Amino acid sequence: MGGQDDQSADSMGRRRSDNTEPSSLDLDETSLFGPLATAVTDGVVTADEDDRIVFANPAVESLLGWSPSEIVGRSIWSLLPDEWRCEDAGLFTRTLDVGADSVGVDSTVAVPLRHHDGHDVQTTVRVQEHAYEGERLVTLVITDVAETSADLVSRLEAEAALERERAVFDRLLETIPAGTMVTNSDGEITRINSRAERALGVSDSNPLGKRYTDLELHIHDEDGDPIPVDDHVVMRVFETGEPVVGAEFGLVGPDGSERWLSMNCAPVVAPDGTVQEAITVARDVTEQKQHERQLQAFRKAVEQAGHSVYLTDTDGILEYVNPAFEELTGYDATEAVGNPPSILTADEHDDAFYDDLWQTVLSGKVWHGEVTNRRKSGERYTVNQTIAPVVDEHGEIDRFVAVNADITEQKRREETLERHRNKLERIQQVTESLRPLNRELARASTREEVRRLVCEQLALSDAYQFAWYGELNPAVGRVIPADWAGVDSDFVDQFDVSGLTSESSWHPFAQAVHSQAVQAEQNVLGSHEESDRRGDALRWGYQSMAAVPIGYGGTVYGVVGVYTSRTAAFDENERALLGELGNRIGHAMNAIENKHLLYTDTVTELSFQSEDPDSVFNDLTDDLDCRLVIETITPARDDGYVCYVRVEGVDVAAVCDRLASGPAELCPRVVDDGDSAGLLECTIRTAPSATLLDYGATVRSVVVDEGQTTVVGEVAPEADVREIVAGMMGHAETTLVAKRTVDRQVSTLTATRETLDDLLTARQLEVLELAYHAGYFESPRLSTGDDLARVMGISSPTFYLHVRKATRRVLDSLLNERSLG
Repeated sequence: MGGQDDQSADSMGRRRSDNTEPSSLDLDETSLFGPLATAVTDGVVTADEDDRIVFANPAVESLLGWSPSEIVGRSIWSLLPDEWRCEDAGLFTRTLDVGADSVGVDSTVAVPLRHHDGHDVQTTVRVQEHAYEGERLVTLVITDVAETSADLVSRLEAEAALERERAVFDRLLETIPAGTMVTNSDGEITRINSRAERALGVSDSNPLGKRYTDLELHIHDEDGDPIPVDDHVVMRVFETGEPVVGAEFGLVGPDGSERWLSMNCAPVVAPDGTVQEAITVARDVTEQKQHERQLQAFRKAVEQAGHSVYLTDTDGILEYVNPAFEELTGYDATEAVGNPPSILTADEHDDAFYDDLWQTVLSGKVWHGEVTNRRKSGERYTVNQTIAPVVDEHGEIDRFVAVNADITEQKRREETLERHRNKLERIQQVTESLRPLNRELARASTREEVRRLVCEQLALSDAYQFAWYGELNPAVGRVIPADWAGVDSDFVDQFDVSGLTSESSWHPFAQAVHSQAVQAEQNVLGSHEESDRRGDALRWGYQSMAAVPIGYGGTVYGVVGVYTSRTAAFDENERALLGELGNRIGHAMNAIENKHLLYTDTVTELSFQSEDPDSVFNDLTDDLDCRLVIETITPARDDGYVCYVRVEGVDVAAVCDRLASGPAELCPRVVDDGDSAGLLECTIRTAPSATLLDYGATVRSVVVDEGQTTVVGEVAPEADVREIVAGMMGHAETTLVAKRTVDRQVSTLTATRETLDDLLTARQLEVLELAYHAGYFESPRLSTGDDLARVMGISSPTFYLHVRKATRRVLDSLLNERSLG
């Protein structure tokens, strides 16, 4: 309160400064700059230009006995003794230059003042003239001269400290980096710094002394809805007495500028609990708000992105994951954040792979690559991953962002295509390997030559390492190695495959004979069931093996063992190709035997008799007193044989009924119910006649009479008769009754049969023979095409197609030959 300067005291004894900014000091600090009466023990009295007292502090009562309420409104002259009163030219006229243009005249005088009880009090009065809101005021600071010098020194030091604190506050108000404003209880702005003026857009309108609600501020919320100024932060603090922190709002100031502010406002509470002032700190957050909106837009885009996205810090710890990451990996955000991405590692890549990744991104470059990871469930998946460093304003790496496109299905499709491509290449390789063998088989003239060609051609092919051929001896149920190529005899000598008639036998060669289908083991080294075969695979260097049955017309001649170093070889397509090869080899074997029978001058005729009581035919003829002549036996479906039986001596329907009550596999059907004899169709699985066919013999006759079956067959002279006899003796109560060598000449009929073999495929010949014996060509037909198709296990259109083609080829041959004659 010294000499003249920019500062002046208001009627509340507070200091104020034009164009100053409040600081963010707390309430305790700001309370130091409250009314002077709260800081000193001197009496303070302020009067207006009419010398009317407008303010008095509580200390006046302790000095003069007047309470503030009693003294306010009285004339300042009423405090002076009568001799001091001179309203026209009194104390103020003598001590102040009232007419002067200057404001802030400061004078100190010693004067007695009138106590409330009438006595005078010796005081020192410091008089200071000042202005407040355009009005001239004079303030008296009254000191009791009776106080001790120590009290005076203490009081003066306190006043000096208060002045210093006020100066510090004013300096802070202008230097702190935030807009600060002080508002009194009337809503008037008593202090405001330049940053607050710019933030509110009132730099050009001198807001000091104006009401906050009169500043023409247009305030709105996040959604753009207007907020009444009367209901805004500053006024709310006065209303509730509670501080408001972090209130954000949009604002258009009087200067037309648009911005976003973040405002904190705290009340200054008087001892009586009333809010005297509100200190407001406002910060311009427009750029931050724009950045937040950009981040929100980016976050929304990331969260709605179809690709998995995550952020890590520079140590590789996950900081953020989007919903697509959660869906892809099975980890929710709470499980993933705080962990490294290695929680997804599937051990698919080595350390060098990840070292290259980290060196790339740490050097500030972007890394691209395919990564195979593991979901929370353990399932593997593959992503096309891009990892990029994120740098701060100084160009330093702040974090990393990874974008992952799920390509699991794409990889699966590519792998499927690759497998198909490899499969086609293997099929082509196998086909090319088998083509020379197919050509050579057509030239073979003996079974031994066929066996040798098969082994040599398979061993020489690019698809296989080695092969061996095993002959089947049905009499003893054994496969005996006969030829091999590409491997030593030490390998084949170990084979002793027996028990071929047992369905429980696991051995692939036994299964191949029993099922008449190719059997394969695609990973011998991975098999733990047969340690011997695994040891053989390690010793001889193969990975996969297959057993190919060699057969024709239901007769199995042997088995071919094929071995390869390819892993997972012998898939379905390759097995089908080998199955066809087995059929062609069997056809070649059968053709060779038929040629021997057709062209030889002599044949070996074998006659057998069977009195097996379990035979349905033997039992039937004994009970019904009839005779059965089996006119033809042809391989049919399900490894059986279809028979056409001539019934003599009894109604054919009676025989059919009797057979229908027997095993279901017989499937009897009346073909012709003629008066003298009838024709019956049925299916058998095992019988002496069927066994004779299995050995490649030609069955000449089968007669069942009086509980006994007589079978006559022919074989080539070089056939192993002992083996055939042993096989036939395997049937109960079956004996060899005759063996003789029969001379014969090749007749025109024989030549015609040879011609049929050359003209027709094996299937066409089977269909033609079956149709002939079943009365298909009779008029009326004894059997329909549907009947015969059902017997053979083929569709009706297929049956008719075979019949038409076979008939056309036979007629073409006969008619062309006749025309050339």
